[in-house]
Amino acid sequence: MLSALSFLGCAQNNTDKLTLKGKVPQGIERLLLVDHNEGKVMDTIKVVDGGFEYEMKRVADDVFYGIADMTGTQTVNFVSDGSALSVDFASGKATGTPLNDTLAVMTDRIKAVSDKYADVMKQYKAETDAQKRDGLKAQLANYGKDLAAVIERTIDNNQSNCLPAYLILVAIEGIDFNKLLAYSESKAAYTKHPLFRNVMQYIDYKKPSMAFVGKKFTDVVGNDLSGKEHRLSEYVGKGNYVLVDFWASWCGPCMREMPNVKACWERYSPKGFNVVGISLDNDAGRWSKAISDGGYNWVHISDLKGWKSSAAAAYGVQAIPWNFLCDGEGTIVAVSLTGSDLERKLSEIY
Repeated sequence: MLSALSFLGCAQNNTDKLTLKGKVPQGIERLLLVDHNEGKVMDTIKVVDGGFEYEMKRVADDVFYGIADMTGTQTVNFVSDGSALSVDFASGKATGTPLNDTLAVMTDRIKAVSDKYADVMKQYKAETDAQKRDGLKAQLANYGKDLAAVIERTIDNNQSNCLPAYLILVAIEGIDFNKLLAYSESKAAYTKHPLFRNVMQYIDYKKPSMAFVGKKFTDVVGNDLSGKEHRLSEYVGKGNYVLVDFWASWCGPCMREMPNVKACWERYSPKGFNVVGISLDNDAGRWSKAISDGGYNWVHISDLKGWKSSAAAAYGVQAIPWNFLCDGEGTIVAVSLTGSDLERKLSEIY
């Protein structure tokens, strides 16, 4: 289906109007029309008797929009292709034009795999039996590969239209960085789409840290909570995987991420995994209290110089939380592993 529709482009249509019709769940009285290209709300749409009809001006056939309830919890995304669309909040799809029908197929195929992955991940997090966890881990690895393959195949089959610009952006965290670079360097039509500017911004942001992948770690120095000096090389390159985690007690996102690091450390430290926290604090009391209160009982060092930290300078750290994972030989194998990405990577390793 995707291959058959892959020839569809984003050429200008003859009509300059696009009519949207649809039904919405009970209790919704108004909808928001959002322009994803510009990242702004365009209008509000009134719901009458559980349905709506809205005529909008179509300035081009490659603008991505979303219709959402006022809370943003239910959204249907579409592209301004053709003259009339049927919007279905139950399925989360808009259909009736070639590009939107292709987008619907794309959404269904990806959702089918991602839903299975999410279900197994939920089971995996709740399971305590080691043997059953290993079985679920194998399923996660397979579903992860399947999802990556579906996304890659969908992009490859739609080189001449604008849909991959949207797909790459929404799936960007799950796309291998080298593959992402290859997409950005291609001559495909979607790379000229306005949405792809966001992809390029993401790549530019990631490039400095991704440059460390495949290289040996750089040794740095810091003091522990008692003031004793330690080198990173005391812990890294000693045969086990080590996460080097840059954080600070004053950093809200860092403190929200720390329980996830703790859960991973508790789960995998019996298998040899270790964490070295490098703090960008400048107040020893706050640093110590954050560690004690959270029960973050792994290795911690800092020179208490805040953003002037020599360790942060050695790795070009510009934002925290930021981390890198070293293998047993001290080679950096991954960077910026947060949330489920850290758990997923460690489950692959262990």
